[in-house]
Amino acid sequence: MSVSNFYPNARVNLAFSGKRDVMSNNPAHSVQFGRAQRPVRNVWTLTDFNDQTSNARAYQRFQDVRDFVASHSPVANEAVNPQVRRLKDEFNLNPDKAPAIGPKGQPEHVDIADIPARNIDYAAQALFELAQSPNKDVFIHVTDPGVGSGKKAHERSILVTENHGVHVGPNNGTLGLLTQFLKQKGEAFKLLEIDLKKTDRLEAIRKNEGKEAVDTGSTFHGRDVFAVAAGAIAGGIEPESLATEESKQTPIEPVVSEFGALTRLPNAPGHSTSVRANRDNTAGNLVLNVALSQQEFDALLEQKPHFTLKAQNGKSLNLPLKRTFGEVAQGQPLIYLGSKRSPDLSKRFLEVAINCGDAAQALELGHPEQPARLTLERDHPVSSKALSVLG
Repeated sequence: MSVSNFYPNARVNLAFSGKRDVMSNNPAHSVQFGRAQRPVRNVWTLTDFNDQTSNARAYQRFQDVRDFVASHSPVANEAVNPQVRRLKDEFNLNPDKAPAIGPKGQPEHVDIADIPARNIDYAAQALFELAQSPNKDVFIHVTDPGVGSGKKAHERSILVTENHGVHVGPNNGTLGLLTQFLKQKGEAFKLLEIDLKKTDRLEAIRKNEGKEAVDTGSTFHGRDVFAVAAGAIAGGIEPESLATEESKQTPIEPVVSEFGALTRLPNAPGHSTSVRANRDNTAGNLVLNVALSQQEFDALLEQKPHFTLKAQNGKSLNLPLKRTFGEVAQGQPLIYLGSKRSPDLSKRFLEVAINCGDAAQALELGHPEQPARLTLERDHPVSSKALSVLG
């Protein structure tokens, strides 16, 4: 049995904090690019499902496929086991790559089920936070729209990285921050398109129904496509064996969510810029898609600037730039340099909060699934020194 840790209401940063140091300090996490990463240490499911049953069904399919593939390695007698022969011939399963089977060889499952429904911006930030430290994990991420029925043929994807896991899910923006981070590091990666005929064929072999392929539905690809592909990879099948020939020749480009399209602060009084905001589900703080280094923040802080954050509904907050919550009175808003890092790890995202309050509620932003499109306006002049740093 695998160890399953469920965090039905967990904040992503809290769920990840217990693993950050372990993964960062373990040299075994360095892997060869282009090969499935085994033994898989953790399996993460990040979804916007609003019930644990759906997540459990997806993870169960992952387990079933992984265990089937791993237990049907070609070390068995191919002559008497046609399933073994089919896996070897059709999916290049190699016994040298198969993981250990049994309680000590099973990866730990961590379920992150607090992604707001249909909030790709939030999902992109969550996935990046979880995967930015070196790891050998498999990530199944399912956030609509575009999971099972989209106009683009490459929306079902597998991201293969050198040192930051294998990611299976829709190419609808969820991968944007992570792939920008990999580009910043100069780390090679491939984004492959899943061949649905191959995942269907794999399921036909597993079920031993003697069919060319099973009939996968079009409405639950988290379970029927992504969990199948992830389980196959964790069991010993190379990601390329599940990909279309076109994407193996020419890897597809990752889509970047609107939050991932980072913006800059307005650099003159009265000037403004459009920003996106991700909301903290517990405190109501807002993470803006504006990132500064500590040097940039310190230079700006010397000017004691104020900003106005305006929502589309006309609500606004007047925001002094501060280091800590304690520098404003209880119930007062502020903008500060948060703890969440951007794809350029030397920079962190700016955040908006109300001391002992809820910034999202004050702006009446509505349900978390609604994209938070805001306007940030500068209210205070900036010196030439600050401008030289901010650019």
